[in-house]
This record gives sequence, C-alpha cells and structure tokens, in this order.
Amino acid sequence: MFEGTPNSFSPEKIQLLAKHGVNKVTFGIQDIDENLLKNNHRYQSREKIGETVNLLHANNIHNISVDIMA
Repeated sequence: MFEGTPNSFSPEKIQLLAKHGVNKVTFGIQDIDENLLKNNHRYQSREKIGETVNLLHANNIHNISVDIMA
C-alpha cells in the first residue's frame, strides 16, 4: 500500500510501485474547486487526479481509495 497526494505520483513512481508489488493506493483530495484550492495553497487539478487514476490502472493498480476532505 502507498499513500500520497495526486501531485506526489509521476509515471515513473507509479511504475516503480507496481514493480515492487504495491496493489493499493490511497490519496487525499482537498477539493476540486480551483479557487478554493488556490486559497488553501493546494495545487491539484481535476486533470491531475484523472491522470493519476488512469496511470494507476494502466499499471495494474486497481485498488484505489480516495479520501475527500471537507
């Protein structure tokens, strides 16, 4: 298992995790409102979240938990 934020994942990191047997990933999403994220100094976008999920699936990591923070 690996925990991070959408911004902490790169294609190379995801490949490395898969190579070493990681089969579950969890990450937190503060919000998807870009203005609110900017005001809270959180720099993640809807695109990055989708890209991360797609890369995880492409590397056979399908057990993904998302913590939505309110």
